[in-house]
Amino acid sequence: SEGNAFFLDDTASDMYGKIMSWTDGVMASAFELCTEIPMAEINNLIADMEVGQINPRDLKMRLAYEITKINNGEMAAKEAQDNFIKTVQNKEIPDDIASHLVVEDQLNIVDLLILLEMASSKTEARRLIEQGGIKLGLTEKLETISDPKKEIDIKEGIIVQRGKRQFVKI
Repeated sequence: SEGNAFFLDDTASDMYGKIMSWTDGVMASAFELCTEIPMAEINNLIADMEVGQINPRDLKMRLAYEITKINNGEMAAKEAQDNFIKTVQNKEIPDDIASHLVVEDQLNIVDLLILLEMASSKTEARRLIEQGGIKLGLTEKLETISDPKKEIDIKEGIIVQRGKRQFVKI
């Protein structure tokens, strides 16, 4: 259904992250339909989660790893898991960030998001900013941008973050 799908051509990190956003209620079905884990083991895992012996987040990480491994290979699944832990759980900037050349000296944050393909329209860019979904900075500590009229002085090395998992370096 809309909002919880991953695609077979997603990168391993995107696939892993999308699976981690699934609700806990779909885990039993997802383990059964999307992994090669035997049904007896799945039943034990779900039962352990229901009585509090396994944290649902840890079980979901296993699910994301297994599905990503099937579709992208074990090495890619491990890297995706490490990236998720680093960027989402530890709130660090990933090592491998896409870069984008920007020739302007100054841009409005809305225009910058469109240029970096982090928003498909000015309306979407403004909404992301107003909801606190955009961060920007030169260091490990990025600052949340809250003003859609903010002018950004473009400097090499600026990192723009959308949400928890999307980063672009200028």
